Amino acid sequence: MRRLLSMGMLAAVALGGSSFAQDTTSADATQAAAVPAATSKMTIARSLMCTGIVNREPQGEATKFASDVGKICCFTQIQGGGEESQIQHKWYHKGNLVSTITLSVPAATWRTNSSRPILATQLGAWKVEIVDVATREVLKTLEFTVE
Repeated sequence: MRRLLSMGMLAAVALGGSSFAQDTTSADATQAAAVPAATSKMTIARSLMCTGIVNREPQGEATKFASDVGKICCFTQIQGGGEESQIQHKWYHKGNLVSTITLSVPAATWRTNSSRPILATQLGAWKVEIVDVATREVLKTLEFTVE
């Protein structure tokens, strides 16, 4: 008899616990929806478009480039990074995403860059969005043209 009673109590707890777990999940989902999106701790100290990088410094800064430029670089100096920090350079041509480059930001102040080959046929409006990977926040947008 005790065995039956114990088994019945165990079944009741198991069923009740299962129901409780579903309620907890619902409450967590509701609370998560109420939490505002995270804001990046990283800031852009300096960023620009250029034709090259020499000794970790940008060369040939511009917002308009000739069609025969060959390659354009996006230089970014970040503050507030750390071991796990990453940014992305999202390159757009005429509003279409053409490349996403993920870059590590392992120190509090860090310089990094990405580059993209530019074909003579890729004329027009370009932009690079600098995005904090963790928060998905666009930290800065750089616009330039190829003529």
